[in-house]
Amino acid sequence: MKSKKEFWFVVPLILFFSFNGILTAAVNPPFLRVPKVVKPPAIDADLNLSDWDSASTFCGMSSLEAGYLGIDFDAQWRLAYDQQNLYFACLTWMPRDACFLASTTENDDISILRDDHIEIQFSFYGRENAGSLKFYKIIVNPNGAVYDIIHNWLPGQDRLDWSCGKVASRMHFYIGKQHWLAEIAIPLKNLEMESLEGKTMLLQVVRATGSGGMYYSGWVGETWMKWDSFGTVYFDTPVTSFSLLHVGDLPKGGTQFRAIFKGQGYTGERKMTLTLENMAEGKVLYQKQLSRSVISGDKVEFKFNERVPIEKKGNIFRIKAVQENPEGEMLLYQAEIPFGAIDRAFEEKYLQPWLQQHKWVQELKVNYRYAYAPSFNKVHVWVNNKVNLDLIREQDKERAKLVSTADRFVAVVYQQSGKMMGKVEGKIENQEGEGVIDLGHPLPEGSYYLTIQLLNNNQVVEEKRRICQKIFPLGKQQVRKGKSCHPALHSPSVPG
Repeated sequence: MKSKKEFWFVVPLILFFSFNGILTAAVNPPFLRVPKVVKPPAIDADLNLSDWDSASTFCGMSSLEAGYLGIDFDAQWRLAYDQQNLYFACLTWMPRDACFLASTTENDDISILRDDHIEIQFSFYGRENAGSLKFYKIIVNPNGAVYDIIHNWLPGQDRLDWSCGKVASRMHFYIGKQHWLAEIAIPLKNLEMESLEGKTMLLQVVRATGSGGMYYSGWVGETWMKWDSFGTVYFDTPVTSFSLLHVGDLPKGGTQFRAIFKGQGYTGERKMTLTLENMAEGKVLYQKQLSRSVISGDKVEFKFNERVPIEKKGNIFRIKAVQENPEGEMLLYQAEIPFGAIDRAFEEKYLQPWLQQHKWVQELKVNYRYAYAPSFNKVHVWVNNKVNLDLIREQDKERAKLVSTADRFVAVVYQQSGKMMGKVEGKIENQEGEGVIDLGHPLPEGSYYLTIQLLNNNQVVEEKRRICQKIFPLGKQQVRKGKSCHPALHSPSVPG
């Protein structure tokens, strides 16, 4: 990836943690055993996930403010590895008639935090050192834009440029809902590792679908530096994989549960046991244990729908999956999912406004950036006309097609009076264009603005007016006057 723009992790998305005492009981960090796969999964974002068959899978995301919110706020995360790569896949979905919202289309643009997105954060240095030594962060949005970074607290090494590897992202429409699948293959050499076998990784994954902690759901419902609470991933040899695919609508007292064991790494057969339990304030409200023997190479699926007794708040749904070996139990997966009851008042206050925000209202936006360099009397202009047609409202789709295939741009600087001060025309190739307006001399004191046109086969399909700014003298420099004064050569991002 190219050099990063300034990265702010401390944003309003992740600062909140309490909601009326719903999370009254602490939960233990989850655990996942990930087998080494013989055949690597294809990184193509195809909804047919059969090539992830040997991966480990989990769901049951917990929000910062209210724990698990139900199926529509959940996500399926898949993990696998081999001798070359570490693999992640995330499948998320929207309720019927709702849509993901994302406007960022460029890689390494911190504006991605304002979009619906997923996050992956991991460290190989253990709980004591994870917060003080190197860790990795990957953010992806439904447009396929990626922000990947190494975060290192050593002097001069904070927020280092890094490439996570191959990323595939695609929208799908399935059973009347919009689904988004993102897949990532991280070369082990990019992690400066020769092998993952036998190693342990601390992991937090997140699905973020709006501002505020209510809509920021992770493997654990914690803020971004709570390494003591993050999950443990153990990279094993080719052993049995466990896939937790659905836990259901627990906040409304129901579970549509589905989990699969795929036996491997032994001869003959082994007994697989799944234990489920819901507790509140130390009292067991629900308990279920299922066991079945599995021949190596075969699968067993546990799938059922039933009511689960719950309390108004403080529920913890526990899941434990083990393989019983002659030498003892081998833990495959373990997690505690906190949640509270969701009633009509909760839905009206928190879920319905969120749903209205995601009701196919996304407008067509093009990313424009500029940099005014008064020392050189130039304005540098960048255009990115990538458009995800799956996320554009119906009435904008025809124009979006023309915008996304625009082949030329024209950028002009005007005085407030309308006098043209400078102009540049440029080609758009691979949905990116760049040009420099040479003003020829310093701009006199006054107000100015920039217009940018996109042209498709000589037809203007988009026009934006940007940077109405005041120029005033400051020593030998001239700077922008507005909410803040930016130094020369500053390059702010200006989304359309």
